[in-house]
Amino acid sequence: MDNVFLYTPLPTQPVSLGAQELTKAVEHLYEALKLIEQTQNDLCLGTMAALKLMKDLGEAWYEINKC
Repeated sequence: MDNVFLYTPLPTQPVSLGAQELTKAVEHLYEALKLIEQTQNDLCLGTMAALKLMKDLGEAWYEINKC
């Protein structure tokens, strides 16, 4: 598996991309954006599930304490 966390230094000279390279770079940016959006959605769903679980546990303990 490729190490996606490798450091790539910024170029010191301006870089110009051809149309094909630019299109490929834009496609990669859109793929990255989709991954970020999916991660955000997953985190939100996980947070909502955790909040529901905490509420349910709180209610259960409340019922236990009433006994």
